Amino acid sequence: MIKNHGLIILIVLVTLLSGCSQWAVTPCMELTMLTPEVDPLTDKEQAALLATLDPAAPNVLGVYPLFEGNTWVYEYLGFDQRMEVQWQVTEKVVDARIVDGHYLAEIERTASCHTEDPPDEFLNAPETGTFWYLVDGHHLYRLENEETDLSDAWLELVFPLSEDQGWYPDPELRGEEVPDLFGYRKASRPYQEVLPIGGTYTCYNISTNREDAKNRQTFCETIGILYKEFIHFDENSGYRVELVSVTIQ
Repeated sequence: MIKNHGLIILIVLVTLLSGCSQWAVTPCMELTMLTPEVDPLTDKEQAALLATLDPAAPNVLGVYPLFEGNTWVYEYLGFDQRMEVQWQVTEKVVDARIVDGHYLAEIERTASCHTEDPPDEFLNAPETGTFWYLVDGHHLYRLENEETDLSDAWLELVFPLSEDQGWYPDPELRGEEVPDLFGYRKASRPYQEVLPIGGTYTCYNISTNREDAKNRQTFCETIGILYKEFIHFDENSGYRVELVSVTIQ
């Protein structure tokens, strides 16, 4: 259950997380918290920023802290039948503002290759560039531009995450009333992740129905995306992504 923090959201993260997602198939990697590069907002500044939003939006931001300066660093493994290629991928909130009554966070995604650059036709390299997350009530949308028209936006997550309620991320399928079809996304029941310092975090395994591929991820409250994988069954190709460090104000 997501606790209501009101308009003042205090994010407290650990300095070391040694546990792994239940779904992670790569070796467990050390997850550390780094020092923010920008000064965090004061309680007054943050309250003023969020005061005009739907009351559900501060709760979403309490669970997924999409505030300016926050950064997630991932190990990204892309593979096909010929090769495996490893990158370090960084996602950073470079701007956050209120647009048309919605909270809009601009995310810059960069990648550096750990191994030799793959051939041009390699299909499983990480996407880089800029995208946006928009919070609309309980819904978190991913946008490819700053337009706030949600009719074509990808619906990433619906909070509070619950095994009793799923959704269709694809805007072309959102009118579908029948659950569990191709493209339907659903979270598991929450499970508790006990951290070395004694804190406990609530996490969920999230899967998207595909007949041709495995598409799943792990989300932990106040941390964000911990793990992702997408694997084509027939082609034995895809990618795996695991969080290795996080910077939270």
